[in-house]
Amino acid sequence: MMDEEFSNRGWYNYEGEPESGEKEKCPMCGTLQEPSWFYCHGCGEKRADTPQVVNFRTKNVWRDGRRLVLVIGTRLPAKCVKTNQLTTERVSQAVYWHPNWVYLSLFVPPLCLLLILITQRRIVIDAGLSPEIKSRRQVWKFIGWFLLVGGLISSFSCFLPLPLAPEDKVMFIPLGAMMLAGSFGVYAFVVQLFRPAKVKAGCVWLEGVHPDYLVGLPRFPGEEHLRYSIVD
Repeated sequence: MMDEEFSNRGWYNYEGEPESGEKEKCPMCGTLQEPSWFYCHGCGEKRADTPQVVNFRTKNVWRDGRRLVLVIGTRLPAKCVKTNQLTTERVSQAVYWHPNWVYLSLFVPPLCLLLILITQRRIVIDAGLSPEIKSRRQVWKFIGWFLLVGGLISSFSCFLPLPLAPEDKVMFIPLGAMMLAGSFGVYAFVVQLFRPAKVKAGCVWLEGVHPDYLVGLPRFPGEEHLRYSIVD
C-alpha cells in the first residue's frame, strides 16, 4: 500500500513549491514528475540524486517553507535538528515569544519591558540533538556564563573593595559592558537552538532547523485546515 505520507504531497523541493520544466519519469512506476523534485507522487520512490534525508513519520509536525511548525507540547523525532542525523540524545530547549508590536514602545523602556513580561510565552521544545552538537553547546554555555559573571564584576568594579584607585576602577566599566553584550550574543545566537517566529492556534513556527530535516516533514496544511490535521 502506498505510504499515505506521499499520497497527497507528491515530490517536493526545499522550498515546498512546485517547479516547472521538462518532466521526467519515475524509475519505478513511470509516473511523470517535475525534474527538480525528490519523491514520486505515484509510488513514493526516492530519486537517486535526492539529498541525504531520512524520511520519518511524525505527528503534529510540519514544514512551512524554511520553518518548522509543531503543535505546542509535541515531542520531535529522534533526529538532530541541526545536522539531520539520527540520534538517541535529546535536549529540552525553552524558547520565548512575544508579539512584535511591543517594540513600538521602545521609546519608553520600562513600558516595553512590562509589555514583554505580560505578553511573553514560554514554550519548551523537546528535540533530538547529536552528541557533537550537544557537547559544543555545553562549551558555549560555559563561555556565556564566564562572560556574564566577568561582565557583572567589571561593571560594578567601582563598588567593590579592590586595591585600585577609583579612576582605574572606572576603566573596567566598558570592559564589563562588552562582556555582557558578548554573553547575550552567545546565548541568543549560539546556545539557543531555535528562534520562534510565530505562535498561533496552539502551534509554534520555529527557525534555525537544518534544511534536510525540514525536507523529511509533510507540508503545513494551512491554518484553516489545521484542526483536521492534528493527531491526538
